[in-house]
Amino acid sequence: MREPKLKKGVLRHYKEGTMTFRPTYKFIVKTNEYDWNRFPSYTDRILFESVHPLPQQNPLMNVYYGSVDYELSDHKPITGLFEAKIKVVDQVKKQELIDKIKEQYEGKSEETDKRKQ
Repeated sequence: MREPKLKKGVLRHYKEGTMTFRPTYKFIVKTNEYDWNRFPSYTDRILFESVHPLPQQNPLMNVYYGSVDYELSDHKPITGLFEAKIKVVDQVKKQELIDKIKEQYEGKSEETDKRKQ
């Protein structure tokens, strides 16, 4: 996909890995030879969300982007490998924090009720 299309509109937060593989369409079925009745092209793509300009800051980083050498159709499938940063939440600490906030809120609510009387 051309870079300007990715920089505007609904795709502006999406990126595509660097293509280091040959066009994936159109092949003569059961061969690795292009069908020259059509121009070779990249028809299948993998886009991933990327909101930060530096790849290391994104929760999803493309590690590999390539095609698979199958000869079963006129397309060569593509594949991608990604590294995902996953935030782990300590559920016990989360519940303790929720309980603490509830206690503080309920205490302030009771004080407000007393002042209104």
